[in-house]
Amino acid sequence: MIDNIAHKHGTSLASAAMHWLRRVRQENVESSVRFLLTGSIGLDSVLQRHGLRGAANDLRRETLPPLSSEEALQFALRLAGDNQIPLSEQVAKAYIDRLGPAVWPYFIQLFIAELQERAANPEHGHDVAVSYQAVAFGEHNQFSSNMWTRLRDIFNDAELDIAQKLLKTIASRDKGVSLTELRAQLPELDEDDFSYVLDVLQHDGYLFEDGNAHLYFFSNLLRDYWRRKGHL
Repeated sequence: MIDNIAHKHGTSLASAAMHWLRRVRQENVESSVRFLLTGSIGLDSVLQRHGLRGAANDLRRETLPPLSSEEALQFALRLAGDNQIPLSEQVAKAYIDRLGPAVWPYFIQLFIAELQERAANPEHGHDVAVSYQAVAFGEHNQFSSNMWTRLRDIFNDAELDIAQKLLKTIASRDKGVSLTELRAQLPELDEDDFSYVLDVLQHDGYLFEDGNAHLYFFSNLLRDYWRRKGHL
C-alpha cells in the first residue's frame, strides 16, 4: 500500500499515511488492538527506497518461521489423506528434505497437487526427483516466478544489478557461499550498496545466512528455478 501510494501520489502522501498510522498506534497504547503490517515487499526496504524515515521505528519486527520437518510431514500426510491421495511417509520425507530451509505450506500443497495430477504414488527416490522437478518448474509454482519478477519492485536499477549478481553467484553453488568469498568475488560493488541489497534479499526471503556467515538460497525450489532462468 505504501509503495503504491508513493508511486501514484508521491512520497509526501505516503509519508503522511505512515505518520498517521504511527499517531494512531501511539495514541492508543492501552488498547488491546494490535496493528500487523505485512506485504509481499518488506516495509523497511520500501521506506528506505522512498526516503521515509522515522515513521516505523516504533514497530517490532516479527519473523514467521517455516514449518519444522515434523510439522511439514504431518501436514503433507494430512493433506494427501484429505484428498484421497496415497502418500507414504518415506516419500513425503524425501520431498521435504529437498526443499531446503524454507519449508512453507505452499510448497507442500504444490507437491500434493502434483501427485494428484499424476494420480500415482511415487515410491522411489527417482519418482520423488521427478515430482520435485515438476513442482520447481511447473506452471503452478507462482512463488518462484513472482520472486523472479518482483526484484524490479524492490530495487532501483543500480540495486537490481547488484541483486542479480549476488543471486547468480549464490545460485551457482549447491552449498552456498561464505560472506567473505561473496564479497571478494564482487569487489567492484560499493560496500554500503552491497550490504543494503544483501540485507533486503535476506529480509524478503531470497537468502539466509547460517551461523557460520554462509549464504544460501532460502528455498531450494527458488534456487533451482533461478539456475534455469539464469542459464547457470
